[in-house]
Amino acid sequence: MNDPTAAAVTPSGAYPLPAPVDDPRFTHGLFSDIAETLQQHGFPYLTSRDRVNLMIALHQFIYAPQETS
Repeated sequence: MNDPTAAAVTPSGAYPLPAPVDDPRFTHGLFSDIAETLQQHGFPYLTSRDRVNLMIALHQFIYAPQETS
């Protein structure tokens, strides 16, 4: 039932995605939903600085760095 070779195979993650020029899914609504979910789970209210840091972290998680020429 336990295949010892299964542990050696690690699927690659779905993230980060290729960085688009503009992604209509990355909205303030998405960000607000995540901030609200954190608060609903007992985390403190986000300050302005926290909001900026969360937006940056979320962007870095979702998108791969853009390559510059």
